Amino acid sequence: MTMIWDLDPAGRVKRGRAALMAAQYREMTEQEYADRLRVLIRIVSAATLGLCSFAVGLLIGAFFLF
Repeated sequence: MTMIWDLDPAGRVKRGRAALMAAQYREMTEQEYADRLRVLIRIVSAATLGLCSFAVGLLIGAFFLF
């Protein structure tokens, strides 16, 4: 199991006390949120387009083969 240890100012590791995870929390700005949302929308729309294309291909194939 890996733990995150505190570092003192000299860079030495203090054993026996894990670093607080709250210290690594950073507030997301509106621009970062908008960028991440835009990327998510692109991924979802590309996946949806791919699935729709696959379904149309199956329909066309079913009409031509049967």
